[in-house]
Amino acid sequence: MAAELIVELDEALELAADRAHSLLKLARALPTTRGVYLFENARREVIYVGKAANLRTRVRSYFTQDERKRMGDLRAEVANVRVIHCETEPHAAGLEARLIERYKPRYNRAGIRRPLERFRPMPVTSEVET
Repeated sequence: MAAELIVELDEALELAADRAHSLLKLARALPTTRGVYLFENARREVIYVGKAANLRTRVRSYFTQDERKRMGDLRAEVANVRVIHCETEPHAAGLEARLIERYKPRYNRAGIRRPLERFRPMPVTSEVET
């Protein structure tokens, strides 16, 4: 019985190590550009949306540094990462807000769901205020 438990634990540790390696490999393949990233589970549901100045570094940090329980749960569920390149920080912030609003990912806190009005473009005119 104890030998079976040890074998099961070894198999579980090996699976966890393989999964961690796969996630790091996935992160290494990402571009180093600014943009928005979407974590998806095995059913292709968006479970987290975020933005980053450097997509590769930010996504890799989830799989190497963050030890919070909530992030462990997220890591265990991530099956794929999609990225969308953005030229500017405001573009990334607005897109992130719209994607959170659209998908309502369960790992994004409700407190950081920003109202879209904050990111709506302002009209540009040639008039000068005096």
